[in-house]
Amino acid sequence: MEFFSNVLLPLGVYMIPISFILLGVGMIWSMASNPKGAIKSIAGVLVMVIIYLIGYSMADPTNTAPIPASGSIVKAVEAGLVTFIVLLIITVAAMFFAMVRDFTK
Repeated sequence: MEFFSNVLLPLGVYMIPISFILLGVGMIWSMASNPKGAIKSIAGVLVMVIIYLIGYSMADPTNTAPIPASGSIVKAVEAGLVTFIVLLIITVAAMFFAMVRDFTK
């Protein structure tokens, strides 16, 4: 247990910012090497942000859980759940249509 708390936990804390930096560098590298793909990626991120903002604007700030949380936190969590569900439905529908398209070819 000491190995976890003395070595692995601090290592994880340092690896999180390093992974975000590498993620940013990789995104910039990918955008520079494939601009057409970068436009599609940016469009996908914008669609996700729009879905999140719509979910946030529709969310109810009333906290019904026994956990103390402010109205903005409740709205953010509900918007995240709505975003997840909408993107899950879109993904399943896209997989279904791709499967149907492959069967009809």
